[in-house]
Amino acid sequence: MQACTAAREALLAEDLQSAESLLVEALRYRPSCALAYKLFGDLFTAQESPDAANLCYRNLLPDSVLAKHFPVDNKLLNECPAYLRTEVFAQTNVRVPSAGGIDNQSGFTAQTVESAPGYVDVVSAGALWHDDLNTIVLENAGIELKQHTVGAAAMLRSLCSRSKPMSVDGRVILLGAKGAHNFYHWTTDIIPKIGLLMESGVQLKPTDTFIVSRANATFARQLLAVFDIAADQIMETESTSPFISADELLIPYLQNKMGYTMSAWLPRFLKSIMSVDVSQQSERRLFVSRNPATAAGRTLTNTQQVENWFTENGFEVVYPETLCVKEQAQLFSSAKVVAGVHGAGLSNIVYCGQGTKVIEFYGAHIAPCYWIISALSALDYFNHHCVGAEANGSQHGAGFELRLTEARAVLAEAGVL
Repeated sequence: MQACTAAREALLAEDLQSAESLLVEALRYRPSCALAYKLFGDLFTAQESPDAANLCYRNLLPDSVLAKHFPVDNKLLNECPAYLRTEVFAQTNVRVPSAGGIDNQSGFTAQTVESAPGYVDVVSAGALWHDDLNTIVLENAGIELKQHTVGAAAMLRSLCSRSKPMSVDGRVILLGAKGAHNFYHWTTDIIPKIGLLMESGVQLKPTDTFIVSRANATFARQLLAVFDIAADQIMETESTSPFISADELLIPYLQNKMGYTMSAWLPRFLKSIMSVDVSQQSERRLFVSRNPATAAGRTLTNTQQVENWFTENGFEVVYPETLCVKEQAQLFSSAKVVAGVHGAGLSNIVYCGQGTKVIEFYGAHIAPCYWIISALSALDYFNHHCVGAEANGSQHGAGFELRLTEARAVLAEAGVL
């Protein structure tokens, strides 16, 4: 952080060379430092290099920076790594029905989901680097298992070739994924990796160490407890060391890409571990709201008005974050209609039974993950693009307004009103 502060001051003084050196120092110390990437973007903006700047704003570095500051050991690129793989499910293609609604954005255009395969790789005497943004897995000769690499690959190869990993006793299991602060990513990207392990025949042991970048949220501990994984089995690399080695590494491969490569196996697995009974579906209607204090800005500017209107039309207003993870699963499995604002709380539609109507409201920011989950789970999905402060720009954090006339029109099209 001190290096980033000094780099910001150097940028203000138009000392771009010093700023670059300081930002490289920051990333060598912590490759997951989002502020360093942002400041690198500002540096390239000052140099009138928009393509390089855009890469940095996406937490990546241009080749020019990598070649200059993070030279790569060629042995990590050219040899074939050794590992044992167990396949859990193969790649599949699933048709995606069109999203219903009265004002959809162009992002809802896919016709099929080409799901990625799921498998578990076992590496003897290997090492891995995992932080909030990056992952690399190395076998015992230092050769990269490229299919597991995420983020700044060249930077990590350079850092690993010049660093000594922390040795961890026993078997080490990599669960982590990007977005470990978020309920959606824990639900769809992290916890299902345990399902891959189980279905590959792995028996979890009390002596196993589970690697994540962070697991400090209450929901994370609750989800791990479903599998009797104790707190002392969890290694959070953002507070210990991102670079570790072990006699045996278990590396589950699960690639969802915000739904676009998700497999229908995933919602089935999540329903099974939470023991939900979708045959007990009732007439419940849920409106999933967001607490403005914890919603990172992407919430309604007229929350109270909207909540009152949905209540008057037979909906229960729910704040999923106030419930434990098992209570959330049971609640959503009983619902016939789920409406809500785009956000992690809608992750719970993975527990809904077939035919449940899902109605999603969003502003400038949208990821089509809940549309894809609905397709994989045979849910009836509708959405609506709301207007708001961010309609004049692309601020993901801006709030937006849900006009009641438009809410009524969407619900009418869904057959709910």
